[in-house]
Amino acid sequence: MGKRLNLSYSQIMMVMTVTTIIIFSYLFFNNLQPFTGISVGETSESHTYVITHLHRLGWGKAVGLSEGDLIVSINDTPPSQHETIIRKMKVEQVDTLTIERMIVN
Repeated sequence: MGKRLNLSYSQIMMVMTVTTIIIFSYLFFNNLQPFTGISVGETSESHTYVITHLHRLGWGKAVGLSEGDLIVSINDTPPSQHETIIRKMKVEQVDTLTIERMIVN
């Protein structure tokens, strides 16, 4: 049989406090940028990306972006160098976003 772990009330409270601080810190630092909700696809031109889907609760939908808009730069760098576009084909961790509006007649 295993040993019984005898912890005092103050030790239990200390563990719970440290755990709570770690969880809240994780949530705080992972939510410094807004949820953009933008999915992209690569066009026939290499390293050119266009918005293919906007999540209904995302920042992109709220500010009036449209499917078909061309992504020009993310955080002042080309979209082909942005990590989340390379890995997931999504726009995340954005401070600045430059788009070219595609006008449909």
